Amino acid sequence: MPTSLCCGLCSVLITAAAAAEPPPTQLETHRTESLRERLTEREDKRRPDHPHTIDLAGRPLTLSGELVLELGTQRAPGLGGAARKRSQRVGVLELEAFYPFDEHWSAFAQLRLAAERERVAGSAGGPTARFVERGEFWLHRRNLRGSGVDVDIGRLKFEDERRWWWDEELDALRASYDVDDLEVIAALAREQARVRSDRRGIDPERQRVRRWLAQATWSHDKAFERHLMLLHQRDRSAAETPGQVVAAAAQDESDVDGTWFGIGAHGRIELGAAGRLDHRFDGALLRGRERRIRYGDEAPGVVDSMQRHRLRGWAFDAGLRWTLSGEHDPRLFAGFAQGSGGAPDAATDRNFRQTGLQANEAGNGGVKRYPHYGVLLEPELSNLRIRSLGAGLSILDGSSIDLVLHRYRQQVPSPQLRGAHVSTEPAGRFARLGTAIDLVLALDEWQGPVLKLIASRFHAGPAFGALEGRRQHLLLLELTLPF
Repeated sequence: MPTSLCCGLCSVLITAAAAAEPPPTQLETHRTESLRERLTEREDKRRPDHPHTIDLAGRPLTLSGELVLELGTQRAPGLGGAARKRSQRVGVLELEAFYPFDEHWSAFAQLRLAAERERVAGSAGGPTARFVERGEFWLHRRNLRGSGVDVDIGRLKFEDERRWWWDEELDALRASYDVDDLEVIAALAREQARVRSDRRGIDPERQRVRRWLAQATWSHDKAFERHLMLLHQRDRSAAETPGQVVAAAAQDESDVDGTWFGIGAHGRIELGAAGRLDHRFDGALLRGRERRIRYGDEAPGVVDSMQRHRLRGWAFDAGLRWTLSGEHDPRLFAGFAQGSGGAPDAATDRNFRQTGLQANEAGNGGVKRYPHYGVLLEPELSNLRIRSLGAGLSILDGSSIDLVLHRYRQQVPSPQLRGAHVSTEPAGRFARLGTAIDLVLALDEWQGPVLKLIASRFHAGPAFGALEGRRQHLLLLELTLPF
């Protein structure tokens, strides 16, 4: 976000606080709390029921946050390259503040202090990366001039139901309109400044990338919802030429001008004594062009070649979840997702790729979300077919346990596997990538701390050639302490 915009928001906050009216009534306090919850509470965030507040010029300044501690260990005997074991420690302290100027204007600021360290077995371990990261930071205007339109400007959070389209914070201007059964959102986004203090500037992949986002949602009743999604992207990064030297921190291997548009629906059918059935579907088409830049291996940083490709792809993700009646609410769920594939170097690339803003996380009825395409592999839905089958239980008072099996197959055999968290690439001769199994335990019993434990294993298939049958394991522990 530009410095001028930050200063402008701070000036508005100070001016509004100085001119604030007398202390609000109990009804006004309730309205303020409802507004704060609607604007700032996220499904993947846990906050106290009664956060700390400070009276500022007669209005409540709400302060909250969370501490997240994460410890992960990954073993890859023969599959993850030379490193047989990796461990990672992450600590993130997130601080946030919300302030309502009046019934129309409000502001929110969020800051993260983070530390990350990764260690490879047999080595001394890498240095600890410590940095400050800017999170959401915005100014909200409710019911602009009586039009019913709400407007936000600043660093905004974008997320959809399954994080299949987007789950990202972007510097943006957003307008939303919600009436009866219809909600419409439209936004224009472009990164304005670096996000992390340990990086010199905007990430090359997002430098001069402009995005138009739109979403329309119809909810005829609580049991059924439909939506339309649109993302149009224009990348105006500098066009490198063969032989040009580019600094490592500025290298960007792909510039995409493209449009993603799709439809989706999800709903619930009550089955009486048999429980309930939840169903979902998301589908998308991609049309656009891509400029690919390849850098030389022998002369790092030197542009080796530049190619242009047309992009034509499609994808869908569908699933069912049956929650049975009875103790512990047992759940059975199944999903099938497929993204188109083709020869990546063809003039027309038919490999679907997601928006680059996605997270692909769902809870499948459990307490916490987790990557629904597999915790360990966690691939992007591109040239891929994924079948998933799982079961879950609610345990204790507010906890859950899930067991999920995934089967992966490429549409077209290829050595490329977009977004996957294995360092070894497929051989490109066979389509069957392998299987994975995830066990997810989420404990939320203490009116505050939330503990998540994940065990995941990937079993390589014929697509990995001589590595077929090898296994990779992941153990992840995450503790969240809200305040």
